[in-house]
Amino acid sequence: MSLSKENIIKYLDVLNLLSAFSMLSSSVFSYNSFIQYSLYLFFVTYFLPFFIESRYKQIRWKKQNWVFVSMIFYFLLTIFYYPIESDLSNWGRILEHRLPLFAFALVGILGTNQYFKVKNFAYFFIINALLLNVYVLVYKLYFIENLPIAYYNPTFIGVRSFLISTHMKFNLYMNLAIVAVFYLIKIEPVSSKAVKLFLFVFGIGLYFVIMLSDGRQGQLMVNVILFLMFAKLFYKKYKLLLVLISVIILSGAIFYVSRSNKGLDARMLIWNDAIETVKNNPVIGYGSSSAVEVFHDKLAADDTLMTSYVTDPIVIFAVNKKSLVCTHAHNQLLQSMIEFGVIGLLTILSMLLLPMFFSKKGNRFVTISISVIFAGQLMTDVFVAGMPLITYSLVLVLLLNLQPNALEKRAIITNA
Repeated sequence: MSLSKENIIKYLDVLNLLSAFSMLSSSVFSYNSFIQYSLYLFFVTYFLPFFIESRYKQIRWKKQNWVFVSMIFYFLLTIFYYPIESDLSNWGRILEHRLPLFAFALVGILGTNQYFKVKNFAYFFIINALLLNVYVLVYKLYFIENLPIAYYNPTFIGVRSFLISTHMKFNLYMNLAIVAVFYLIKIEPVSSKAVKLFLFVFGIGLYFVIMLSDGRQGQLMVNVILFLMFAKLFYKKYKLLLVLISVIILSGAIFYVSRSNKGLDARMLIWNDAIETVKNNPVIGYGSSSAVEVFHDKLAADDTLMTSYVTDPIVIFAVNKKSLVCTHAHNQLLQSMIEFGVIGLLTILSMLLLPMFFSKKGNRFVTISISVIFAGQLMTDVFVAGMPLITYSLVLVLLLNLQPNALEKRAIITNA
């Protein structure tokens, strides 16, 4: 095949897609150089075709862009607050962490290439989830003796925590894979019955992986997603059955998740301290860097927290490692208010809620489901810590700025 201009553009677009997969797969781990190199490759292969083919001439304003505008604005708030920060020790690091919000929001506004389709990313998340679980299982079965003494925990959960990351990131990716399974079975179904059967069994397996993990938020979210799936399947024909199934699923999930109070009491005290911090400066907040210092001092002065829960890992990290990754409100809404006051709260709410209203009809279920996963996780976590910003930003770009899928193409043909 000759290296014509068309073929070069095609290769660059494919590389752009593969670099996106690379970023997503490596973001479940702690920040590493592989993520950095994938970022470089992504933007090089994005902007080369963008200018070679003059794709900037195709830019049109669309309602989905308001989501990307809110992402850019949230990033810029860190810069806007620079002059009023009382402590700048964490400012540069925080700005670097939040750069994906700006970079991928810009991509969302400018547009993606022809290979950015939900089906492609659905296959990616399923394969990625399979490889992650196989990786942990193989290490547990054959290489467990290599586990360092300091991290020694021979259970699946222990090996996963050492090899990959905390339960927050891992369960996030498992929940995304479950949505992908549903998409390939019911929304844009694969043709092979054998593949459908495999996906169904694999989806059940992922459900039990999450329910047997140590992450209550992930467990709650997978059951909420299960409820949304039943609503999608049975709402029109079996409303009463749907209500009954929903009550059973959600009641069982709440009961299961609430059985253990591990870490909950400490987190509730942290939330209370966060609310008190917000009350002291509710309108404009403290700025992203100063918020770390202010909230650290608030936690350190909490006698109940420092006496009853001083050995809790949440408290140890928050007090001893003064950074946004560790010293935060364990809730993105509260964290945004501590940093930027009311305007921070309104901005983060627009980022979480607008995608549900601006999604395309053929992919609305996927967009709503993933938005619920993101919003639910951010009720007990913040960006950077357990929610990789690359994953959040890139998935939103996919959902709100993708190429027409098979369902939409059929609708276009029918209407024509």
